[in-house]
Amino acid sequence: MPDITIEWLNQLQGWSGAMKLRYTVATGDEVACEFEIGDEHLQPFGLVHGGVHCGVIETVTSIGATLHV
Repeated sequence: MPDITIEWLNQLQGWSGAMKLRYTVATGDEVACEFEIGDEHLQPFGLVHGGVHCGVIETVTSIGATLHV
């Protein structure tokens, strides 16, 4: 497994890359990211799709769990 650094995380492709997540903190105690909401994140009524929130939460908590262990 590579060293997990903010620089490494910010170069990920896959889901993180598709969502354009920008990680700002990545430690065993805290992981934070930011991203811009675009039309691709909205459900038909103009609100952020719940799946976006779930996907971001699952992604950052998985990274945090890996770093913590």
